Amino acid sequence: MALAYELLQYRKKNGFSLDSQEDLHDLAIYGMEVCPEYFGTYPVPERTPWGYTTRHKTIHNGVYWIETDQCTSVLAVCYVIHDDLSDAVLALAEHNSYDLEHGVGKTLGYYFFSEDTICLPVFELLQRYRRWDWSMVNKTSLMNAVWTKYPEYAAAQNFQEQRGGHDTLGLPLRSLGIDVELQSWEENMIILTPEVGVDFLNFQNGRSEVNPYYSDNNERNTAAGT
Repeated sequence: MALAYELLQYRKKNGFSLDSQEDLHDLAIYGMEVCPEYFGTYPVPERTPWGYTTRHKTIHNGVYWIETDQCTSVLAVCYVIHDDLSDAVLALAEHNSYDLEHGVGKTLGYYFFSEDTICLPVFELLQRYRRWDWSMVNKTSLMNAVWTKYPEYAAAQNFQEQRGGHDTLGLPLRSLGIDVELQSWEENMIILTPEVGVDFLNFQNGRSEVNPYYSDNNERNTAAGT
């Protein structure tokens, strides 16, 4: 991807026509996901629908836990990663007005989830990306949070799992006309364990970073007496 980007950049700089003006933009955006050492990581949003970012913790590149100047906890999921979330979960997200006006895909915008809804996107991302570092998440407590706040979702997910609805190998084979028995796995079931509670984010296992933009502005305002 980095080589393709360099070639397109060379052609553009030297006046050669491109198939699409979006090629460089799209390559750079998606390159941040698969080749961050070249393109860089997705930027932490400076603003959310619930105020400015004061500090954040990185769950993964493009997935950030944010604390705002309104003392609100927010989960931010980059536009590029949103395809990995179900429509039901995406319907819970909020957007910045600027992103809505200009298009989330154009602005490299984020899907923001309030503290009450964070458990669902975290659960779906954990199921999808098991190789990510999830040391900040207690999975047992996460499942408790899903059951407590969204029992219908948990029941539907378990029903789908029991009938093999999440069998990523069996379902494609069936679509090709191959008769295979769909599999289910108990580890994918959302199980309620009341004694461990619902506080699933353990931030002692992650480094908190202060937003320099907010910090600098705050210092200027203090010095100016505002």
